[in-house]
Amino acid sequence: MKNIVLATAGILLSGQVAAWEAGHMLVRVGATSVSPDGGGSNLILGGTTDTGLDLSAGDNTQLGLNLAYFVSDRMAIELLAATPFKHDVNAEGTLVTDATVQPETVVAEITHLPPTLSLNYYFTGADSALQFYGGLGVNYTFTFDEEFNATGASLGLDNLSVSNSYGLSYQLGVDYALDDNWSLNASARYIDIELEASMTADGSAAPTVPAGTYTSDVEVNPYVYTLSVGYSF
Repeated sequence: MKNIVLATAGILLSGQVAAWEAGHMLVRVGATSVSPDGGGSNLILGGTTDTGLDLSAGDNTQLGLNLAYFVSDRMAIELLAATPFKHDVNAEGTLVTDATVQPETVVAEITHLPPTLSLNYYFTGADSALQFYGGLGVNYTFTFDEEFNATGASLGLDNLSVSNSYGLSYQLGVDYALDDNWSLNASARYIDIELEASMTADGSAAPTVPAGTYTSDVEVNPYVYTLSVGYSF
């Protein structure tokens, strides 16, 4: 049994396949999940009054595409892309009128693309099949198609607008080379995404939702998890 364990460890750590070297391109395709950190953001009425209502975004998983170019045996420039993510916007809390919104009531949906460019450093040498790496990058999040659902509209809410965002990205990941070309990948990122949302209420649902202009700094700050298959050339 001991010999089997040692043999397996030897295969994983020193591998008989060639890993990536300077000049290699690595293309990965798989599932990417964006999971906001769960923190709510206060909804402000008229720029000054805290309504006591929090907004938060739900999780979503999409097809992820990842391109990495190795500038050296240990360093790669990587671009993370994906099909558009759609997040439910949940409302929770008590309004200034003491009317209560039930926990996790979905009032809107936003769609975004979060392309992220990173510089990754590989801790293991090119002769190892198991490649651990860490990365630091820059994210720019484009938001579009933001709109209230029937629940949000029933509260008299309209004109939802969500800003774009940029921030840093931190990453840890691992590749396992199956042969000279194919590999498996798992990675986890934390991305600094802070969006500014604005909306109006026509007062039709007053006093539950008073008429006026509302704003919120939505701190999404998601953890982004990816499982993928890679091909290098």
